[in-house]
Amino acid sequence: MNPFLAGVLVLIAILGALFTLEATGSTDLGLNRLWGGDEVQAANMTPVVMATVPLEPGERVTVPKLWNREKKTLNHQYMSKDLVSERSFFAQPQEVVGRVLARPKAPNQAFVEEDFLPKGSPEGVLGLIPEGMVSVPVDAEKVQGINLLGFRDRFDLRVMLAMDDSVREMAEEVLDKRGYASEADRLRLAAIAGGPKQRLLAQNGMVVRPTKEEDGVVVVALHPDDVDSTIDALSADSTIFCTSRPASQGAQVARVTPEEIDPMEEYRWVLDSSREVEVIQGGRTERMVVPVGSN
Repeated sequence: MNPFLAGVLVLIAILGALFTLEATGSTDLGLNRLWGGDEVQAANMTPVVMATVPLEPGERVTVPKLWNREKKTLNHQYMSKDLVSERSFFAQPQEVVGRVLARPKAPNQAFVEEDFLPKGSPEGVLGLIPEGMVSVPVDAEKVQGINLLGFRDRFDLRVMLAMDDSVREMAEEVLDKRGYASEADRLRLAAIAGGPKQRLLAQNGMVVRPTKEEDGVVVVALHPDDVDSTIDALSADSTIFCTSRPASQGAQVARVTPEEIDPMEEYRWVLDSSREVEVIQGGRTERMVVPVGSN
């Protein structure tokens, strides 16, 4: 018999015996796992590394987060080399270990470059703040609706400002002193709605870290011009509302100038329509309210 053929037959016999022993439980060489499980690498297939736990934006990828305790190996899945190349999946652990995530990542999902911040980025919230913005921690209980937003959602903040009742009282006093006040003037004053006024507080903010049950804090990124007013409103326990903006990937959102709230604006027609003058009659000085423009 040909020596080469004899050697091949002997090798086949040895492998057959090993698989028989493995199948009957006489040995535990891992041959069944290699043959029938995920560890079999078919032609044109390559292992692609994946996380075993959910990963959050700003989190750094480490080896323990990729380690599969059951299989005692780095977590991976075999994919065709063509698919890996087409989707630009990261296959090797060294391509992802040490990188900081730019967006959430579920277990058993392949990594791509878009999942990560630029190399060298710091971990945590700092690396997630868009250029030109400032991060602010917000107590979710103080801003109505902000706890409903997710990562990278855009929003505006509006604050309700309480008006000083003394201005209205001044206007009423002027009308009382004006003997010439008409009924129409009094009805016009009565029609002015009291209560707080709404003011735009922050524009096109972004959620950097959504609220977590353990602390109830949302970390947001704001335009620098909106930071001081937002902190003041939060410190004053003002009523603040959050309204979401539609997604606008890459779109430049124009800022508007927040309206100034003048508590006297609605009452100026009363306050500026008259003036107080001194009238001397018979050696006595008396103060009177007269219409503006009168002598």
